[in-house]
Amino acid sequence: MKRTAKQIQGRPHVSPRTFFDEGCSEFTKKPFNYKTDRLMEYVKSGYSLKKWIIEYRNYYDDGNHEHMKGYLEQALNTYIHFFKTGEAKFFYGENPYSNILQELIPLLESSIKEAIENAPGYAPPKTRKRGNKRFNIVKIKALIDSYIHERQDYAKLSAALDIDFNTDITALLDERDRAEKLDYPNSYIHLKSLLLQNFFFAIKENYYTELYPQMGCSKNQFYYLKLFADKTKDKSNAFKREVAIDIALELIKIIYFKGKYKQGNK
Repeated sequence: MKRTAKQIQGRPHVSPRTFFDEGCSEFTKKPFNYKTDRLMEYVKSGYSLKKWIIEYRNYYDDGNHEHMKGYLEQALNTYIHFFKTGEAKFFYGENPYSNILQELIPLLESSIKEAIENAPGYAPPKTRKRGNKRFNIVKIKALIDSYIHERQDYAKLSAALDIDFNTDITALLDERDRAEKLDYPNSYIHLKSLLLQNFFFAIKENYYTELYPQMGCSKNQFYYLKLFADKTKDKSNAFKREVAIDIALELIKIIYFKGKYKQGNK
């Protein structure tokens, strides 16, 4: 059943600043993929994203919220970048796509629509050369869900994305370690183990004990386990699940799309 616009927005319990004000504490109260999923559902359901954003802007444009100016445009730049690249990058102090709200809204809408069209069940994107895989956030989430719950559509999704979590890619990861001159504590093999054995298990079972720093973990594993612990302290299991999915997506990008470590890993 199609949800109403207010239900998708989370009203009355979720403030619109949770979506559009990167400078306020409310923005951090919901995981990033909670917000991007809601934005996708909003557009997919046929509601006007422009109307929602303009109503938000007008509501706070009362002369009493001068400190909020600029954060809306900043948030839209963040969302556009995410839907275009799959990377959650917050552009503090810069707006690479535009500073003009009237330009950002249609750009965000088109970016979301493209992500929806590339989701499972829609016509596949144009064929790309092997080895130039695109990180499609929606399809990869579907692949994770299919894998951890052993669904029958896993083989089809796996073939479409050219990613198979059952395939042993140790030799390829060893080659990357040597090429990038990574020491053993930062080996890509450790990250693959962390993804498959820790994060996938936690997401499936909704049980997160194994996602906290522990004895014997490698340096790069410790980084992500501590990241999870710091983000989820005193949070609910629902919140922990969203953060675990976010980190799992980042690990997939590193392992299967030859992404780079964050600075904290080196």
